[in-house]
Amino acid sequence: MRASLLAAVVASIAALTSFAAPAAAQRIRTCVAVEAVGFSDGGAPDLDALTRLARAALDRHPTHVAVDAPCASAAAIELVAFDERWTLTGRINWQVPHRVAVRPEGGDRAAGVEAALEALFRVLLHNDPVRLAAPEEERGVGGALRRLRLSGATLWSVELFQRVGIVDRRVLGAPGLGVAYRRELAQAFLGVRGSLTSRTSPLPTTLALVAIVDLAFEVGWATSDRAEVAGVLAASLGLQHQWLRGPVGDDETRQASAHRTGLVVGLRGGLELFRSARMRLTLFTQVDLPLFRARGPSGEIVQAWLPTLRGGLAMAL
Repeated sequence: MRASLLAAVVASIAALTSFAAPAAAQRIRTCVAVEAVGFSDGGAPDLDALTRLARAALDRHPTHVAVDAPCASAAAIELVAFDERWTLTGRINWQVPHRVAVRPEGGDRAAGVEAALEALFRVLLHNDPVRLAAPEEERGVGGALRRLRLSGATLWSVELFQRVGIVDRRVLGAPGLGVAYRRELAQAFLGVRGSLTSRTSPLPTTLALVAIVDLAFEVGWATSDRAEVAGVLAASLGLQHQWLRGPVGDDETRQASAHRTGLVVGLRGGLELFRSARMRLTLFTQVDLPLFRARGPSGEIVQAWLPTLRGGLAMAL
């Protein structure tokens, strides 16, 4: 069982991280021009530093690379100051411009410019007509996966949660820790999520939850790809291992464990905050529905279905 879980972890990470590594030859050579407009004398930012920030933000995307010349695409960025407010406006190959407000992060306006550049390029590069020049490659599931691989953003997250379940009219619960890898494009995302729920205790006097280990593929949808706050819905399918422990009969000193592994379906809903910032927070709840029954040796300590509910907080970078 341990070998199969390890193989599943390795295969899942290899399959998903392959989305984030397109060949260098596929990257579109892009020239970047930066201007500052509306600043008073002496108040304009350093254009050389701003250009370096813009080129670095563009280079973080797997589909494009910043160059001097020759270039297949051209990005024009304007930092506009108006009435103490700063705005970034961008065009890719002179298409319809996109605008992002610069919001200082903790009073640091430079960090706000950097975050706004990342949000701006996420939209501009996705809509680059040079990248979209081969529509026959963009159709169907294969096209969607290709767009996700080439233009998607990568997020790693860590989450803390409390998990509860009811079995044989007993409420079982334990805290948990999870990690996730996610590739998102606009409002859709695909990822893999693993978690461990565990509680250590002395010999239990009644049936107790010792651990639950989950590893699952996840697909989901956000209600908005631009709003600072958005609802998130996701469904998952994967493996779950349940470990329960309790006394056999009336003798509390005689203990037995129940180990079962099988498929599990998960349904998750949540509220994602600070979507344009480097760090996101998500308040979530998830229902896990195993497609098997918990069962001890010879059915001694438990023989029941154990669905669980978890709620918690996730932080994504």
